[in-house]
Amino acid sequence: MLEAALFQWINPKSWMMAISGITLYTSPQYPYISMLLVAIIFTLINFPCVAIWATFGHSLRERLKIPKY
Repeated sequence: MLEAALFQWINPKSWMMAISGITLYTSPQYPYISMLLVAIIFTLINFPCVAIWATFGHSLRERLKIPKY
């Protein structure tokens, strides 16, 4: 579990998404407000995605516990 958490710090896809999001959607006039807005939007999108992924993983674990034979 610790390895999976540490891998997120070197995950190239997440770094590219973060860099692209900050670069494309922040305003030079209001850098802190626009960065905060991007962070809030990323967080709001992330929570349902993680919840769906965790629910799927939990149901898959329950199904794999049931022996077929």
